[in-house]
Amino acid sequence: MTTTTTSNETKFISKEGDKYELTTLRTTPVTISDRNFSMPSKPDLQNIPKNNHSGNIGTKNNGIHFGNIMSDSLEYLKKMLGLTPDCINGGMKTLRGECICPKFYRGDLCEELICINNGTLVKTQKLAQYTCRCPYPEFIYGQHCEHVKCLNGGRPMDNGHCKCLDYWYTGQFCQEYAASWGVVLGLPLLCMVIIIICCVVCRMDLFPRKPVSRRRRGAPLNGVFNEGISHRRSGFEENLLNDNGESALVLRPHSYFFPSYIIHLDAMPVLNPTLSTNANSLKPFDPPPSYEEAVAAFSASQQHISGATVPPE
Repeated sequence: MTTTTTSNETKFISKEGDKYELTTLRTTPVTISDRNFSMPSKPDLQNIPKNNHSGNIGTKNNGIHFGNIMSDSLEYLKKMLGLTPDCINGGMKTLRGECICPKFYRGDLCEELICINNGTLVKTQKLAQYTCRCPYPEFIYGQHCEHVKCLNGGRPMDNGHCKCLDYWYTGQFCQEYAASWGVVLGLPLLCMVIIIICCVVCRMDLFPRKPVSRRRRGAPLNGVFNEGISHRRSGFEENLLNDNGESALVLRPHSYFFPSYIIHLDAMPVLNPTLSTNANSLKPFDPPPSYEEAVAAFSASQQHISGATVPPE
C-alpha cells in the first residue's frame, strides 16, 4: 500500500492482485470565533472507479478472438476444398461445401429428421438414431408422418386433417357419419316420384299425330306415273280376255312392274265339281293324273301363258 500526502488531501493506493484502487482523503478546515480552537470536519471519502491497468487481460481476449477467426477460416477453407464430410439422407453438396437437404431433413449434413402432422421425434434403441412417432397411427403414417388416410371420400390437407363431403361426414379423418335420416330416406323417395311423373307424362299423348296412309303418301310422288301404267294395263288385260275367252283368269300382282299371268282353268285338275264352269262338267271325273302328266301339263300351260303374254301388233 502506498500513501501520498498533499495540502488538505491524502491519497491511498492499494493493490489487490492485478488491480489497483485509488482512494483520496480530503480535509476541510472549520473556522470558529475562538481563535484558540480549530478541528477538521469528518473526512470526505471518494471512491474512484476501478481501472484495469493490467495488460495481460487484453492479451487473453485478443488471443481468444484470434483463435476463433483462425478456426472459422480453416473450416471455410475445408468447405472450399471439398474436405468436409458428405451429406447424408439424400442431401446434395454445393461448390461451397454446404449441404442442400431434401424435404423433411435439416442440419449441416442433413442428419436431423423433421416430423410433421404433430409427430414427435423420439430416440431409438440404436445409438444416435431418431424416428418420428405419429399420432393416430391408423390414419397418420410414414417416416415423417407425412401420409394421412381419409375415409369416406375425404381429401387430405397440409395440417393433418381431412376435408370431408359437406353434410355427410365429419371428424378429423371423415370417420363419423353426419347426414340425417331425413336426407337418407328423402332422396330415394324423390327419385321414385320423378320416375313416376315421367312415366305418366310419356303415356299421355299430349301431341297426337294424324295417321297418314301409304297410298296417300305415295300418291303425290307417283300419281302421274301410276295413272299412265294403269291405263295401259287395263287395255292389255282386255285384249287377253278377248283372245282366251271366259276360261282364263288374269292374276294381278301388287307391283306395277311385273307382267300379268293367265291361268287356264281347263288345264288344272278340279276336285270340287262346283268350281267347273265348262259345259262338260256333268260327265264323270277321271282319276287324277300321275306326277309326270301333271308336270307335263303344267309345262305346257306355262309355255302357252308365255306366248299369250306377248301383246298383238
